[in-house]
Amino acid sequence: MKCNLNALLIIICLTSCQFQRKDKMEQIYSIDPKSLKCMTILPDSTKKVPLCNRFMEGGMDFNHADFIRSEPRMLIDAINALKNCGFKFPDENFFKRKVNEVFKMKIDDYNDNILALRYDLMPEIAVNGDNFILLFNGNKGSGDSVDLRNICHYNNLIFYEETKEIAWFKMNSPSFINDLVIEYGYTGNKDFLNYAFSKLDFLNENSLVDLMFDLVLEENKEFLCFRYDMMDKIVELNPPDGFTLLTSLIDLMIKNPEEYDNPEKAVAYIMDASCKAGVWGNAGFVYDMYPEWRKKLQEKNYYNLKNLTEYSEKFYDEDKQRQHKVGWEEAIINDPDGYINIHKDPNAKSEVIFKIYKDQTFLVFVVDNKDWWSVDYKSQRGYIHKSRVSLK
Repeated sequence: MKCNLNALLIIICLTSCQFQRKDKMEQIYSIDPKSLKCMTILPDSTKKVPLCNRFMEGGMDFNHADFIRSEPRMLIDAINALKNCGFKFPDENFFKRKVNEVFKMKIDDYNDNILALRYDLMPEIAVNGDNFILLFNGNKGSGDSVDLRNICHYNNLIFYEETKEIAWFKMNSPSFINDLVIEYGYTGNKDFLNYAFSKLDFLNENSLVDLMFDLVLEENKEFLCFRYDMMDKIVELNPPDGFTLLTSLIDLMIKNPEEYDNPEKAVAYIMDASCKAGVWGNAGFVYDMYPEWRKKLQEKNYYNLKNLTEYSEKFYDEDKQRQHKVGWEEAIINDPDGYINIHKDPNAKSEVIFKIYKDQTFLVFVVDNKDWWSVDYKSQRGYIHKSRVSLK
């Protein structure tokens, strides 16, 4: 009888504990919408209007801040989710510093506490005062607009860059890490950069433009601003094909200068970074294609860029044929076996993805100080050792 009574007491205790844990996991915090600091609009005429808050495309005219204020339940759901997962809300100064560092948004410059961080129908939202990032899911406008699955992971990732959260996003939602690097240009975490670079097609011009420029919106215009810090990271991390299409970016800026912020300085910076990485041909390309640029940059003292100055003054000779080459060239194979293996990565141990045979013409991207060149054959891409190539 005593044993049965003890067993009964244990069952009651376990059941009670289970209910307590369940109640704790599903705790709903009572939050008065009027207590949310972000609901306040700042009547300060000296501050800027956040243009990304208003999305106008495809016949739509949608204001993110107005929508959120009209549906405070979203903010309450988000705060509840963050509290229940144990998220440590940052203080005001840390919140503003991280938003500026990651998203390049200076919160104090704007007259609103709800700020869309990019121009998009589903942007990330900085909620100033309550100090977190709001995420939408694909059901915007319905009763479950907040991305409750990712919001806790995302805020821990942004504000604390926890290793476990990085691993979680790589496994479950890798697009968030890619967006931090490509959409926002965040360069403060090498793990983020290496992951995004490994997924990016550096041989796609549009992808490279997305990586290397910020879209800046102003009242009456928009323009592209070069990401100098991203260029530094490409030099440092040297991803495969990282320098291959930079001449395309140079071309775009020289031919359409009105679309860019300080395009001359940006071109000079690409030339300098390429020289630093040993890809001299990118700088030579500018002087070959646009001879007037040598004088133009010389008058600006090459923007005090050491590598560009050295290359321009010592190694480039406009009166002789330049030795350093860069660009796509037609070629055939040069191999006694009558065919050559094309590898996935620039090394002989890499996977063979296709073969090219004798007398078949293909394109190679020539960089004379690199041993492995990119190949384009019938829309297939890979790498070939330059010793097996004969240029036409």
